[in-house]
Amino acid sequence: MSWQAVVVGAFVLQAVLAVPLLLTRRADRHARLPFGPAMVAAAALTVGISSLLAR
Repeated sequence: MSWQAVVVGAFVLQAVLAVPLLLTRRADRHARLPFGPAMVAAAALTVGISSLLAR
């Protein structure tokens, strides 16, 4: 796995977190959602998945 997988995973994770907030109107299009936690979570998931696939 590469950094590209981490970045794509972070964007997907951020979208998964943002869509419910937008649908429930707890956030609007201009709300600032922190991207750092999604990046850290995506990196951890990528490392975990790559170690499982390496077995």
